[in-house]
Order: sequence, then structure tokens, then C-alpha cells
Amino acid sequence: MKQLESNRPRRSKAKSNTFVTRSGKTIKVNRSLNERLKAGREAKARRKAAYLSSLPSQPWKRLLYRMSPKRLARYWFSREEH
Repeated sequence: MKQLESNRPRRSKAKSNTFVTRSGKTIKVNRSLNERLKAGREAKARRKAAYLSSLPSQPWKRLLYRMSPKRLARYWFSREEH
């Protein structure tokens, strides 16, 4: 018989201060300020890498992709540091 999954995050087996979400990401709690800043920088780097990997590989195609009015407005009015 199949067990029903609860809506609560599961505790990780590795450490007592981590949670594993449904998507499989591990979230640490009670981290120091340095660890939180480091995690934020790593998350930003992952987002930027994902964006850059979605761009066309040829330089002139990347330029045309970025100059599209819809994407240019989204970039110009975004809160992300560039």
C-alpha cells in the first residue's frame, strides 16, 4: 500500500539543520551571516549561468536576441544587478 506524502519538508539525513524540499533542493537553516551571503552569491551565479546558457552561441545572434524590444525592456527595468 502506498503511503501518502505529507506537505512538510523532509529532514535530511546528513545534518539536523537541513531540510529537503519536494523538488529535491536542500535548504539549510540557522546559518551564519557569511554562509547566507555565500549562498546568495552562488544562487546569483547559477541564475546568470542559466541565462547565459539559454542565449544563442554565435555573437551576432546573441546581440540580435538581446536587442529585441521585449527583452531589452525587461532588462532595462529589471531589479537584477547587471
